[in-house]
Amino acid sequence: MALNRTFFISKGEKEKIRWEENWSGVSSGHYEDLNWDFKNYAFRLFDEHCQNYLNKKRYTTLLDMGSGDGRWMIYFAKRFGYKVAGIDYSHHACVLCAKNLKLAKVDGEVFTADFLHQEIPGQFDVVYLGGVIEHYQDPLFVLSKALTYLSPGGTLINWIPTSNGLSNFYVRLFDFKQLKRVVPIDGQKMEEWYDILELKKIEIHYNGSFSLNMFPIQKIKTRTPALHDFFIFPVGGMLNKTINELLILLHKYLNFRIEGKLISPFLIAFGIKQEKSDERS
Repeated sequence: MALNRTFFISKGEKEKIRWEENWSGVSSGHYEDLNWDFKNYAFRLFDEHCQNYLNKKRYTTLLDMGSGDGRWMIYFAKRFGYKVAGIDYSHHACVLCAKNLKLAKVDGEVFTADFLHQEIPGQFDVVYLGGVIEHYQDPLFVLSKALTYLSPGGTLINWIPTSNGLSNFYVRLFDFKQLKRVVPIDGQKMEEWYDILELKKIEIHYNGSFSLNMFPIQKIKTRTPALHDFFIFPVGGMLNKTINELLILLHKYLNFRIEGKLISPFLIAFGIKQEKSDERS
């Protein structure tokens, strides 16, 4: 199957500069014990979805496209034992990623390159994109590029902010300009793209629940400083922590989830690239 589509990055070179500046101000973290993952309700369910989908498959390698600070490379290496690689066009992000991998004692390759225009060697059993495709005007083109790095029978995973429900409402209310910087994506659209790419065993899950972390805090501070100073700052952090811990307890002890199209801030999509024998049948 061939895709003849034109690719445009959302703001061209300006977007690349913005991400370079973003990562230049970030210091190395401590991701080796995965506490950052399991103390967050949405991340816990992300882990559960990945465990359910990936555990029965004999995969050994993973590529993180848009790897940023490398935390998800560390997660997949420690949780699944994968040999990991990452690619990002930000030099600062790749330097930070290498530092974090070293701190976590994870062996991994990090490529500083634009994955749409510069090739890296090899194919991988799993290709992961976390919060990447929504920043491009043609997400389907990005997904088709990801498939070139994916081995036949391998799994493509996308984890992205959803354009549905409460999270989208926050942004429309306080930071409408942000909607112009990303492509709105929901579960139906992801399933449609995966079908076009002829992936099989497609699973789409809404991920997470109500979270004040999705509020555009800086925009609220600028537009409504009183709301920020008297509610969001003193109360929001404590309220968000309480909600997160309650959701974790409900899930841990009662296996009860509060997820769905109207309330979840993220979605996760899985699909398997067809083997050559599948393509002929």
